[in-house]
Amino acid sequence: MDWTDIAASARWHGIEPLLYLGLKDSHEACHIPADFLARLGSSYYRALASNMALYDELKRILKLFNHEGLDVVLLKGAALAKTVYRNAALRPMTDIDILVRKKELPRAEILLNELGYAFRGTRAPDWYRKNYYHLVFVNREKKFPVEVHWHIANSTFPPPIAVTDDSIMKNWWAKSRRIELDGEETLSLAPEHMLFLLCIHFLKHRFQSPYGGYRGVFSSRHALIQMQDIVSVIEFYGADVDWEHFYADTERNRVSSVVASALVLVKDLFDLDLRSTAGPTGSNWGAVHDE
Repeated sequence: MDWTDIAASARWHGIEPLLYLGLKDSHEACHIPADFLARLGSSYYRALASNMALYDELKRILKLFNHEGLDVVLLKGAALAKTVYRNAALRPMTDIDILVRKKELPRAEILLNELGYAFRGTRAPDWYRKNYYHLVFVNREKKFPVEVHWHIANSTFPPPIAVTDDSIMKNWWAKSRRIELDGEETLSLAPEHMLFLLCIHFLKHRFQSPYGGYRGVFSSRHALIQMQDIVSVIEFYGADVDWEHFYADTERNRVSSVVASALVLVKDLFDLDLRSTAGPTGSNWGAVHDE
């Protein structure tokens, strides 16, 4: 086996910590080169240390936002690593993604400035507020990027996955759930909304260059960890996923075909039985149930 190639592939897909956990105590571990396992182990503990630092910073943000009465919904890695994955090392993160109500965006910016964050972007902040769906802030000392979202996608996305209807966010806020993270209260998306976001996120990154923008060619970078996010949410929440609401959301936003394609890919690659979780129904979802 080409262990160098396996290591490079695991790094490309963002699954080095997952691969390490799956191999280190296996019966076949004695046949795996020690330097290969050591390299994966280093990635595992680097991810753990980095994520612990990110969660410490997230706790600092939540504490101030809670004190000021500003609601925050956790998105993507921050919402998954300690809950769905149950192990902060298994879901590497490079930033913190949070959702605030659009009308609360000015307050969120002021509070982040108080915590030592400054806006970062190639255009003026007003352009992003009018034409985009999140702003990026970076801590001047800790270098932690924080993405402050007020929407999940917009017309800047490729047309098949663009989501431009603002009413979707009103519904997501209404169904968000209050959770506790490291002693601080915050909000999490309903499982079906979390799944919708992860499918769109997975599809977006298949055609996004490492430097932003869309190249029109397929990229597999980080595909496996993003697919694992989808699998983990489905397995963690099980029958608690409101599939009919999920299906209605995808239909209303005209993304049902591409989202169904993503779920078919996940189901086949991970041998996932969606029928056991009362998965989606409807004309665009037939292949999801096929053997």
